[in-house]
Amino acid sequence: MKIKELVSSISTDPSIFNHFFNAFNDKDNDSSAHIFYLILLNNPELNVATNVSNSANGLSKYNEILANPEKFNDITSKVAELFIKYNNCELIFEINNRKNTKEFIKLIFLILVENTNIFKFISEECIIENELFIYDSLTTSINDDERYNTFIKIYVSSTEIVEKLMLREFDCKFSSLYLAVYKVMNLPDSEFSKFIISKLKELKKEDWVKEIESLDKYRNTFYLIIEMVNKKSILGLDREFYEVLIEHYQKLKTGGAVNIYISENWVILLNALDKNNRATFISNVIDDIIGIDGNADKIIDLFGEALFECDLIKDNSDRLMRISFERFLDNKNEREIKWMNDILSKCPQIISNCKSYTIKTFEGKIKSELSDEGTPDNIKPLIAHTASLMGIEFKESETKKDGE
Repeated sequence: MKIKELVSSISTDPSIFNHFFNAFNDKDNDSSAHIFYLILLNNPELNVATNVSNSANGLSKYNEILANPEKFNDITSKVAELFIKYNNCELIFEINNRKNTKEFIKLIFLILVENTNIFKFISEECIIENELFIYDSLTTSINDDERYNTFIKIYVSSTEIVEKLMLREFDCKFSSLYLAVYKVMNLPDSEFSKFIISKLKELKKEDWVKEIESLDKYRNTFYLIIEMVNKKSILGLDREFYEVLIEHYQKLKTGGAVNIYISENWVILLNALDKNNRATFISNVIDDIIGIDGNADKIIDLFGEALFECDLIKDNSDRLMRISFERFLDNKNEREIKWMNDILSKCPQIISNCKSYTIKTFEGKIKSELSDEGTPDNIKPLIAHTASLMGIEFKESETKKDGE
């Protein structure tokens, strides 16, 4: 009988759990680990002879170790050593798919990562195929990826994982890996970056919708996009991405369920669009600010400086001053007035693009608010600054309350 067949025969012998329990009971960690390893590899159905003295106890202890590997770290560590010794490290991913093995295999993998030159034992292809398991094992939360990035850095520097990734069909499920490789390479104009950008442009609207739905689960393409834009990569995403963003924005306006991560990164996501789609999106937001019934502070908080596009503002100058700016003064909303002043400061051509009657009417509104006793003390200095930006001069008495 060949050695492999003999080992398999011994591993699947129902009495093996009896031997395992006896070794464990004798505190023989080496023997316990070897028997555990053989069962793990060759006896996935856990065939056990219940009529052999301690077999049932052995099965119970085996399952206990699977469920609580850290509690039995002496045995778990020795099992990890056996995966290295017999060059079977890649088998852990297959075993991970079996019932009740996830916690044990996760710890085995962490031990391998921390104590070996793992790239010598697990191929790049295997890392790519099992990326989600690796990501879940090496991260404690969606915002804690330092250990995962360090792991990928080893493969980037020691293997051909980048080249092999680029030879594969692009798949959004590998976004955590794409992101880690991008961070490690830190080259916005690299061939890998160009590869990612070209593939992102090929995604359809339905792909982006799925990515939004998975945002809370793992670092998907949206995290990749934000990292690339922050590193000054020019993505130039087109209508497919624009439509998903605009629909998400519409949900937000109507009180629908939205993703917080997107809401916190609107400015960056808009910069991922190509020039025309970005301009269209911002123009739509400006239209909403002009047409809103009530305060616009929530929209302003979402987009802030992204709306300081003077060429786009220029086309809406008269409507902004005649409708929005007047309403801001009526609302006496600090956030709105500060944003108005920022717009006037950064885009002074607004004034010259307004009709003369619009400017005169707005100047009258400013004077009225400054002389109104009902205007809050924290708002008056802001309106006085508006007057200064408009080039309106007042006599000191015009800005004081009667009797002061």
